[in-house]
Amino acid sequence: MSAAATIGYIAFLGGPPVLGFIANHIGLLNTLFILVALVVMSGLFSSAASPLRTGSPVAAEHPDPATRK
Repeated sequence: MSAAATIGYIAFLGGPPVLGFIANHIGLLNTLFILVALVVMSGLFSSAASPLRTGSPVAAEHPDPATRK
């Protein structure tokens, strides 16, 4: 928990100046495209966004709706 809070705090403090520096060189719209690409990549590589696997404790709590009667 503390690691996630530290990363969030550093991003909160360092993100706006870095984005401003990048936007100063390539423009605001292109900088926003970079942010969209980073959000999409984080969603694709996130294990929380992956489908439930059979045999996992989480999958056992949530049965497949197709097999439910």
